[in-house]
Amino acid sequence: MFDVVRTVHMGQSEMPADYQANVRGYSKGHYEGDTLVIETSGFPEGILLPHPGVPQSDQLRIVEKLSVDTDSGAMRMDWTATDPLYYSTPQTGHSIYVRSDIPVGVFDCEH
Repeated sequence: MFDVVRTVHMGQSEMPADYQANVRGYSKGHYEGDTLVIETSGFPEGILLPHPGVPQSDQLRIVEKLSVDTDSGAMRMDWTATDPLYYSTPQTGHSIYVRSDIPVGVFDCEH
C-alpha cells in the first residue's frame, strides 16, 4: 500500500537490540503448518495508522495469521492487536483477499 515495503524477518525470536521504533514496527514470522504467523511490535507511542484517533502505546503487539483456502485460492488474514495501556481486551478482526488480474500499480508518492 502506497509503495511501502514491509519486511517480515523469518525465523527470528527477538528484534535486534539496536532497533529503533517506527510506525511499521518490527515484524517476525514463522509457519504453523500451512499458516504464516507474523508478530509485529516495536511501534512508537502515538496514533494507530491508518485509523486516526486510535491511540497506541509502545506496548502494542499485532499478530497476523495468513492462510490460503486451497479450493478458492483466497487468502484469509486473521489479526489480533493487544495493547495493555489502551485495550482492556484483545482487538480482533479478519480480511479476505482474492486473486485479481489487475496489476499492482505504483503510487509514486512524494514526501
